[in-house]
Parts: sequence; C-alpha cells; structure tokens
Amino acid sequence: MTSLFPFLRLAYGLKLSLVATVPLILAVAAISTLVTVQSRTLAEREIKSLETQLLAAKKEELRNYVTQARNGFYFIYGNAAPNDEVAKRRVRQILSAMIYGDDGFFFVYDYDGTNLVSPRQTNRINQNWSGETNREGVAVVDDLIMIARQGDGYLTHLWPKPSTGEEGRMITYVTSFPSWRWAVGTGVFIDDVLSSIATARAEVEARVKRTFGYISVITLTALVMVFGSGMVINFRERRLADAKLKKLTQRVFDAQEEERGRVARELHDGISQILVGVRFSLDSARRRLAQGAPDADSSLEQGIENLGTAITEVRRISRDLRPSVLDDLGLGPALKTLVEDFEGRTGIKTEFETVVFRNRLDSNAKTALYRIAQEALTNIERHANATRTAVDMRGHKNGATLKISDNGCGINATTRKRGAGIGLRNMEERVEQLDGQLTIRSSHGPNGGTVILATVPLTHLLSTEIKVQPKFEGDMTLPIRVLIVDDHPMVAQGIQSVLERYSELEIVGSLNNGRAVVEQLGTLNPDVILMDLNMPEMGGLTATELVLEQRPETRVLILSMHDSPEYIASALSHGAMGYILKDVPTNEIKLAIDAVMGGERYLCTGAAGSLKPKTDDAREALTGREQTILLQVAQGKSNKDVAAELEISVRTVETHRKNIKRKLGISSTAGLTRYAIKHGALQ
Repeated sequence: MTSLFPFLRLAYGLKLSLVATVPLILAVAAISTLVTVQSRTLAEREIKSLETQLLAAKKEELRNYVTQARNGFYFIYGNAAPNDEVAKRRVRQILSAMIYGDDGFFFVYDYDGTNLVSPRQTNRINQNWSGETNREGVAVVDDLIMIARQGDGYLTHLWPKPSTGEEGRMITYVTSFPSWRWAVGTGVFIDDVLSSIATARAEVEARVKRTFGYISVITLTALVMVFGSGMVINFRERRLADAKLKKLTQRVFDAQEEERGRVARELHDGISQILVGVRFSLDSARRRLAQGAPDADSSLEQGIENLGTAITEVRRISRDLRPSVLDDLGLGPALKTLVEDFEGRTGIKTEFETVVFRNRLDSNAKTALYRIAQEALTNIERHANATRTAVDMRGHKNGATLKISDNGCGINATTRKRGAGIGLRNMEERVEQLDGQLTIRSSHGPNGGTVILATVPLTHLLSTEIKVQPKFEGDMTLPIRVLIVDDHPMVAQGIQSVLERYSELEIVGSLNNGRAVVEQLGTLNPDVILMDLNMPEMGGLTATELVLEQRPETRVLILSMHDSPEYIASALSHGAMGYILKDVPTNEIKLAIDAVMGGERYLCTGAAGSLKPKTDDAREALTGREQTILLQVAQGKSNKDVAAELEISVRTVETHRKNIKRKLGISSTAGLTRYAIKHGALQ
C-alpha cells in the first residue's frame, strides 16, 4: 500500500497522534449526530403536541360559537314549519348580525349549495357555489354540506380572508338545520397557530445548532490538548530513546572492543607463538634435509605436534566466541556443557534436566535462551552465594521454557527499586525480542533464593516436515555410492580427491547443506553419506534423522572437527553409524566407510577416547523412529500394523527392526519385548 501511495508513509509520532485523535473524532461525530437526531425528534413531538392542543382549543371555541348562536334563535327554529319563510328570514337576520373579530362570521348554505348568509362576503349571497374549488382543488362548499348532512363536524381548508382577500388556512365547524335543509357554521383562521408552530421549530433548530457548536468547540479543544500532550510526550520519549540508544551503542562498542582485545591477545600470545614455532621447526627440517642429516624427521614431528596444538587452540577460541555445540547439537547439549563447566569451575552443585529438542528451536531462540542461562549462572557465581543450582529446559504446548533456580541470598528490595542491572536488562531485552516472557521470583535472606523463568512462544519452534523427492527404486550394486556433504569447498574437494583413488567407491555428489541432502536423496541414492555437522539451512543431525526416516538402509558417517563427547553421543543417538574427525589420516576415512557398510559402528581414535558411556541403557543409541517401532513391536504389533500406523512401507519397518536388533544385540522379537519391559518402554 505504501509503495502505491508514498504520501501515506507517516512518522511514528504522527501515527500515534492519529490513533488517539481519529477515534475521538469519530466518537464525537457519532455523539453529535445522535444528539441532533434525538433533539429534533423530541422537539418535533412536542411541537406536534402543541399544535394538536391549539387546534383542539380552536375547534372547541367554534363549537361553542355555533351552540350559543343556535340557542339564541332556537325558539324560532323549534316552533317553525319547514316552509315558514318569516321564521327563516328572522334567523338569517340574527346570523348576519353575528360577526366577531376582523374575519369572523357565520354562514348558511342550503343543501343545494346556494349561499343564504355571508355578512362579510355579501357578493356570495343568493348564488349557488356547488362545485367551487380552492387552489388546492378542494370543493369546500360541497364538503361542508356533506358534513352537515351527516350531523356536524370540522373541515380545515383554504379560504379568502374578508379583511385582505388573501387565502389563509381556516378551521370551520358546520352543523345542520335538517327541517329547513340548511348547513350553518362558522370558521376561524389559524395563521396565529401556524406562526407559533413555525417559531417553535425555528427555536429548536437554533438550539440544535448551538449544541452542535458547543460540541465542536469541546472537540477542537480536546484535539488541541491531545496533539499538544502527544507532541510533548513524543518529544520527551524521543529524547529518552536517543539517550538510551547512545548508551546502548556505547555498550555495544565497549563489548566489541573488549572482545576484540581478548581475541587479539589470544591470537598473539597463543596461536601466533605456536605458528612461529612451527615455522622454525619446518625451516630447521628443510635445512637438515638439504644437509642430509639423519635426524631431520624429529624437526618435522615437532612441527606437526605444534601444528596440532595450534588447531586445538583455534577450537578453544572458537568455542569461547560462540559454542558451536549450540548450532550443531541444539540447546539441550549446549546447556549441559555450560552447566558442567559451571559446576567444575565453581564447585556449586548443579542439576540439569531437559527434553530432547532435536534442534527444533530456531537460531534466535536457542541463542537467547543460552545467553540467558549463561548470564544467570554468572550472576549466581558472583552474587548469590548459592550452594545448589538447578537448570531445567522444557518444551510444552505453549512453546519452550528455561527455568534456572538457586538457593542463594536472592535479590534484595533495594536493588529492585533501583532497577535491574545490566545482566537482568540483557535477559529482558532478549526475551522481548522473541515476544516471550521473563519472570523473576526472588526472596532475600539466608533462606532465600531466586527463580528465573524465560518462555518463548510456539512461533520459535521449527517444523519437522519437509518435502522430499521419491526414493530411487533400484537394486544396490557395487561400487559403494558415496555422497559428500560439507559446506567447506576445500574440505569436500580434498575428501573427494582421496576417495576417488579407490575403484570400489563411486562419488555420487557433493552438497553443502542438509536440506539439499534430504531433497535429493531419492535421486542420488547413496549407500554412505559423509555428513558434516555445522551447515547452513539444515545441520547434519537433523538431516541424518530425516534421511534415516526416508531411507533406513543408508549409512551416515559424521565427519567433523568437534571431538567433544556431547557431539559424538548426539550424532550416534540421531542414527549415525560412525563418527570421525576431519584431521584423521586420509586412509582412515576408507576404513570407516568399509566398517559401516559391513554393519559395524565406527569411531575414530579421537572420538572413541572422548566418548565415555554414562548409562547402561543402550536404548539411547536408537533414533526417535526406532524407539517408536521398538514400542510398537513390544506391544505385539505386526510389521504390517506398524507400517500402517506410521504410514511407512513394510520393508522400511523390517529394516528398522534389523537395526534395532543390531544396536541392542538382540536376535528375537521376544527379546525385544523383554528389553522394553525391563527398561520401562511400556510404562
């Protein structure tokens, strides 16, 4: 919309002002309209009532006039015969004398329409006016005669005023002398009534306009106050925001410079010195080889040893800058490593519990929760004087929650009133960026403690669904089909050049991320995948799990720089058949491929030394899908039933069962059932 109408791009302050003023304007407009309509309706009702009352009074007055006139000559009419002309003349004379006001008079018409009495309009006497109409098309004389024939009644009509000759609105009351066949009546002009009604309507309209004017003035005043206060608040908030931004920017610069200085010292005092030693060793070896000295090998060995030390130092610095275990294995293993380092460094007993996230948290959420845990543990170490700490990481229906608690001295009320420190502010800012919630509960004193709860919403949990191409249908034939997956081109090319020397191996492709592996799995149809861990778009662990769900017979061999036990254990639990380090001798890669193709698990020397079993439950070596199938089989379900429930093929279930038996060292279905019962899988 803003690209089509660039003039609609409004400043943030103006948007806030519009949000405040537009509803006010709409509300005032609605109120004004409602007040106007209600006022006019009420006034019109009152005016109608007034008009009805005035006209009723006029009608009653006319009836009284006619009644009094009739009483004045009733002794004549009552004793006269229908053809008594003398009596008729006397009555006409009496009625002709009855005039009142400027325009008031009595009239008499016979039933044929001939006028007999009209003292103010004498030109009408003795003439027949039947069929005469006024400018509204009303036959007034005919209507009056018809009303008289029916007894009596009223008629509102236009009639020329005797005083001016102009037509005016008039109410006429007419009655009958049936024996003489006369229609006798009188009328009164109601101009005064209509004038009063018009005056009342004008006054109502004036009051409505005044009310609308008052509302407009009040609205304008309110708008001015809103805009004025909004401008003041906006100016003040902008100044505060600028000050906070400058302070935050300075903090960022200071942190950057501090980190750069630390890394520079590490590189200068560590890596640089080691590499200088490597250079001296290689230079010494070159001179000795040129001189044919028999001990030239010792200098080369010393250089290689120093180079290995340099590689170790680079790994340590890399872990300090950002723990790669967070990206590769997920939040759970990263927190576990953090907690173990904390406990080993501080001596504070620390418990850690979590559920397997399978790398399902997005990068922002993992980083934020990890840094919150890091900051909380740092605060515990420096300020809490705690002897016991617990870290719990859980996923639930509303998202994921990190809970960190300790039995330390807590946060006192004075500190809370002064405001949170930098560490707590960092926690709050990180959670706010994720639209999450940070809760801190603390009690100060010897028996106090602090609990920190950081929750991120479901929007930061990644979906496990991904579209894959159909699996390649065909028989597996030699040579062994190998797929290389590494986002470092030099490493991938080096591995490919090493493996191409073996005729029994066929390199089917080289990819740089896990998503590409899953999408092209059916096309490439590899027997063995050499998989890196840390890659863009999708890491090696997630890719391994998805590959084995689609093609369980594929062997995944992890090829990584990381030698920590957490990496190795996590890789094996995700279904990898082997784990080798990238700095192993080149021929060991071929040995690892042969081992996994033979159905054996392979760990290189460095990986095997780092991996120490911490449990006697071999079920942890099973993938999530394999654990599900173990439970189904232990419940007595057939391969066909399991395949239908999990929506996979029967052949895939059979392959999973073979892998489960191989990993657990069990040869029969009954053995699988006993194993599941023993280790609580059926609970």
